[in-house]
Amino acid sequence: MILSRELGGHQKLHKLMAEIPTALRQAGLTRDCWLDVSPVRLEDIILTAKAKSVETNKSAWTCIIRALDEEIGAVINNEVSGAGSPNRPPHVWRVGDRVLLARYEYTIEALTETYLDLYDKENGTIKVTRNSDDYGRLKPVPTEASA
Repeated sequence: MILSRELGGHQKLHKLMAEIPTALRQAGLTRDCWLDVSPVRLEDIILTAKAKSVETNKSAWTCIIRALDEEIGAVINNEVSGAGSPNRPPHVWRVGDRVLLARYEYTIEALTETYLDLYDKENGTIKVTRNSDDYGRLKPVPTEASA
């Protein structure tokens, strides 16, 4: 299992999953939600977290855990990313919109105040939190008229 491999084995993973940090408790979540993230999405999260660890001089392990918590809906340090740049307002997404994320096309299945559920036949359903880097990377799938 990807999580076990990256987080120090089954015992460490089970200890981590038993923890409920404040950011998750406030959102009414547990780390059991990590298991709902698709393997393809986990690989993306881990690669991004490892790159961030190099940029910030933080441990890869810490960055991976933080990224996983953010993926399932935790708001950490009140950082909100993906909110649009100063020159471009955030996109308003709707259920049924087709979006691009990491070269894959997804359909938005559900929207809440904190996350979007995206579906792709190959990858299944993934959850993208509105405060995650991936939310900021979402792009509309070009239509023939706009291509």
